[in-house]
Amino acid sequence: MLQDIRNDINKNIGNLEEGLLLLNEGKLSSLNVLNYIETKQVYAESMIKDFTNFTNYCDPVFTEASFENLKNVGVNLISNHLLRNRIIELFEIDMDILDVSYLNEHNNYMTSAANPVFSKYFYYNWKSIKSINEKIPFDYDMMMADKQFYSIYSCILYHQKIALLRSEVFIEKSKLLHAAFEEQINLLQ
Repeated sequence: MLQDIRNDINKNIGNLEEGLLLLNEGKLSSLNVLNYIETKQVYAESMIKDFTNFTNYCDPVFTEASFENLKNVGVNLISNHLLRNRIIELFEIDMDILDVSYLNEHNNYMTSAANPVFSKYFYYNWKSIKSINEKIPFDYDMMMADKQFYSIYSCILYHQKIALLRSEVFIEKSKLLHAAFEEQINLLQ
């Protein structure tokens, strides 16, 4: 059972590391767009990539079947209290924070505040030869002068930074727990 939990933790680390790549790309694009606004840059087609990627966000997919199995047979099956408590904390608290609470806050913000502003300034190039649908501004100068637009970009960047930090902390805790698993598994063999 410990090996199954360890394997699920490894999968979760891998999923989050992929999500970090997406988040970092979004963060970089957000920083670029804020720089375009602050330095009053003239529109260039090279900006389309940043307008397209700035909302990149990570929606982690967690594997937790092994933990559910452990709960069904009883978590007291793990006699090492410290290890048991760290497993419970990781699966029931930390994963929930990353998976549900913060993501819901971000989605609510995007739906209520950001999307109406974006729909005012962007259209999607559905016929793009690229695999993504490019966001292209209707009126670049008006968009860049809009203080609400700047504020929304700043807020998205803030959300991205928090999600990055929380994901990195989760990965670090998971890796430490993985090391504790190795010790426990070695003791049992």
